[in-house]
Amino acid sequence: AVTVRPVLPINAAPEPRPLAQALGAFATSAVVRLDTGHFEKLERFGLLVTRGPEPQAIWRPSLPSGEWERADAAFLRDARSDERGEWRLRSGVPDRWSVGYRLGGTELRMRLGLTSFKHVGIFPDAARDAA
Repeated sequence: AVTVRPVLPINAAPEPRPLAQALGAFATSAVVRLDTGHFEKLERFGLLVTRGPEPQAIWRPSLPSGEWERADAAFLRDARSDERGEWRLRSGVPDRWSVGYRLGGTELRMRLGLTSFKHVGIFPDAARDAA
């Protein structure tokens, strides 16, 4: 048997999926974009605050520079590449850690880590697209 699903009008939103909703809630509570500007972003992943590149942030940051300087990890670009570099960590800051989120009786745990290509392992901006 073939199941035929009705076609949604272009501007109609699809039914939310429970897992996507959970991941979206996880991303918006465990991951917070604190500020952007001067081609950088300041984000909190659980308890760790990172400072990394954001090519589209052409404006001035809202937070004072002291807040940016307190980041636990800052990404330094490789002079030969726009995509690669290394993370400079404050003393005692791990390069891998876990963040958790409880939704009802389910706990989501994600292992995050700093990579040489500037990512952390979760993309909070994509969470709203998954829902």
